[in-house]
Amino acid sequence: MNLYLFVRKFKVTDNSTEPYIYIGKGDVTSFHGNKPITTEITLHHEVPMSLYLEFTLEFDSCRHIFINSRQVESL
Repeated sequence: MNLYLFVRKFKVTDNSTEPYIYIGKGDVTSFHGNKPITTEITLHHEVPMSLYLEFTLEFDSCRHIFINSRQVESL
């Protein structure tokens, strides 16, 4: 099954609905569950690094930037 993946980081910001961002086309490789369903998708192309960072960055209370619990740089 082909799937076109669109995502958004937040549903609403500043009382305005955020637009979806097109990530790419992929194939469903597995799925399980019901309400919610969990789907594993293999994308045909890599996610651009800028989008990957936008959706995976976390900020801790010490003002360090982390990606997947690994420190990248300090502010």
